[in-house]
Amino acid sequence: MTDFDNFLHAEYQNIAQAHFKSIETISSFFKYYLLVMAVPLSALAVIFQAINVNIFNVINNYFELSALSLILISFIGIFLFWYIVNLRFDTVLYARTVNGIRKHFYSKSNIDVRYSQYIRTLPQSNSIPHYFEAHYFLPVVLTFGFVNSIYLILSYIIIELKIFNLVYCSPISIDVLLQKLISFLIFIILHVIIYYGLSLHRERSYLKSKSIGIDIDGVLNNHATHFIDILNKKMPNHRVSSDDILILPVHKNPKFKLSSENERSVFNDPDYWINMPVINDVSLILNRLKHRFKVKVYFFTARGWPDLKSNKALFESFNNFINKTNSKLLYLLPRIKLFKNIPIDTITIKWLKANHFKYNKLFIEHNNYYSSDIHGIKRNRIYVANKMQIRFFIEDDLINAIKLSYICEVVFLITHPYNLMNRKLSIDENRYRKSLPPNIFRVKDFNEIERIIQAIL
Repeated sequence: MTDFDNFLHAEYQNIAQAHFKSIETISSFFKYYLLVMAVPLSALAVIFQAINVNIFNVINNYFELSALSLILISFIGIFLFWYIVNLRFDTVLYARTVNGIRKHFYSKSNIDVRYSQYIRTLPQSNSIPHYFEAHYFLPVVLTFGFVNSIYLILSYIIIELKIFNLVYCSPISIDVLLQKLISFLIFIILHVIIYYGLSLHRERSYLKSKSIGIDIDGVLNNHATHFIDILNKKMPNHRVSSDDILILPVHKNPKFKLSSENERSVFNDPDYWINMPVINDVSLILNRLKHRFKVKVYFFTARGWPDLKSNKALFESFNNFINKTNSKLLYLLPRIKLFKNIPIDTITIKWLKANHFKYNKLFIEHNNYYSSDIHGIKRNRIYVANKMQIRFFIEDDLINAIKLSYICEVVFLITHPYNLMNRKLSIDENRYRKSLPPNIFRVKDFNEIERIIQAIL
């Protein structure tokens, strides 16, 4: 057996044990629940009988306390019911996991399918049993609903008696009785609705996030080529190509002999962001994925610009950005440092709209090396991917891709010279770029990404 087979064998044993223990836990918890829910009424009946006190007088004198106690017990019962339902869903999840492992070993054994039907009684599908079990767990749900409803209806009766000052021994009309019965049934049905809703969540969403995070620069656009074009215009005696960018940030490439100020001058130019060239058919493929698989799309980009040292230069750059965004709303904002990120935000949103990108949310990270942001960590893609359980992520930065591989199920790394091995780089750097986590896929374009996502979903 391979190491992976040994792992699956151990996983099979552990999950199987967890499955049976969870069933025992549910049974024990349900017994305790029935006991706890029966104690209040039973105890009160025994006490009142022992001390020969009229229960109606007690309710009348302690009306608020009696009604509130019964409502509280009913809602505690709902929360316990919610917890036990999730325990049951965990047992279903364990059973599905065991089925998947069983499928692996049966497929690997090459046993004839007809013969395997005789020796195997348990399923191999990881989509069964279903989370909503009408013939197995639904009766338990109805029992919860029945018990919890009794307490709620009793509190309702107490409130009605007190408010309308009804006579306790007066005959109950059919209409009143029917009203109580309908309320009782509605509360029971509410338990079934909760059970069904939780089962849908487990079936469609739990551990099956259909969300994709996408970096903008270097993924949706040709930022490297565009950067070099503007750089060569600003520095005509310094001719380089995008293939020469082997390291990020650009000024760290030895061949460039570029200062960080020269690099920042390109980023501080509004034309760099406004005229960013989009990669052909990317929006078409992405929108197709979003439509077919109902994927939630989140865009991320680190754009802390304009970023200048002096306030005077910052204000001039701010006005330059505003003029080129052609947004009248921005003219109403004060030209102060607090609003310095607004122009680049506007440019980014307009660029996405102009190139027909449909998305659920845009995160602009103003927390790069030069631009500090006290809220930066909450906008950081690592934080957001973890919080929102993003399943897929598309990156061009190697370091970000590796970090995200510990959070996301699959990370796509768009190939660029600055994330590939190169003989001009050190041995350690090439080794680092070669030994990637197994859930990082190097891809050339979005066509490859679409094929892989279609195979997974």
